[in-house]
Amino acid sequence: MSDLPGCADTLCQTVVIGTCEFDFGDAPDSPQVPNYPTLLVNDGARHLVGSNLFLGQFVDPDPDGQPTNLADGDDILDGSNDDDGVTPVSLAFLTGATPQVDVFVVNQTGLDATLTGWIDYNADGVWEQDNATEQATITIPAGFSSFVEMLFPPAPIGTTNTYARFRLTSDSILTPYGEASDGEVEDYMVSIVQLGDIDNDGNVDIDDIVDLVQGFLSGSLAPAQIVSADVNQDNIIDIVDIILIIDMIQNP
Repeated sequence: MSDLPGCADTLCQTVVIGTCEFDFGDAPDSPQVPNYPTLLVNDGARHLVGSNLFLGQFVDPDPDGQPTNLADGDDILDGSNDDDGVTPVSLAFLTGATPQVDVFVVNQTGLDATLTGWIDYNADGVWEQDNATEQATITIPAGFSSFVEMLFPPAPIGTTNTYARFRLTSDSILTPYGEASDGEVEDYMVSIVQLGDIDNDGNVDIDDIVDLVQGFLSGSLAPAQIVSADVNQDNIIDIVDIILIIDMIQNP
């Protein structure tokens, strides 16, 4: 049921809910086997579209949640990249490190808003509400339009690929699911890597050297590979990092 002003009483499976349009997420979900709360039938996260409060450059409406394994269904739906609020390289981070996620936020509503993020560190298909080990929150003041840095708890050992959800709204209470009266929701795949493990298979071996050299020469290193390849943490991928990975292989 929707109690937002100007909306009909019944939520229906369409982009227009009464006179309102909503933005949905796109993390994995299914009517048969519920996973993350993305689809409307599973009370997926949804935000009323139309306010000057959003992530990135813009937000557009969706007919329902658009779940995909890569959490990119929102963009595939109409070809527009409206899930553009989070800097991609900041979604790849090292095991044990404190992730710093850069998010571009626009709040021209005249009201303070809240940006909340969840990372499913144990990859159990649940963003733990009220769990400080998987959540970060920051207040976005009225009139703000720039990047903010969200600091999450350290990434645990044992998880490689998982999912994150970011929700921005002026509503006072926010969960990973349910309806919000304004703002936007964006879902992303997250990679948690270890230094030197370029192929993210849990081992540092000769295959990582091959992948690093090939990716470096072709300019095709993915964000997660860049993070794991920068072994000396100087923000430059070069021969020094290759030598250090070789040393890691020879002296495990």
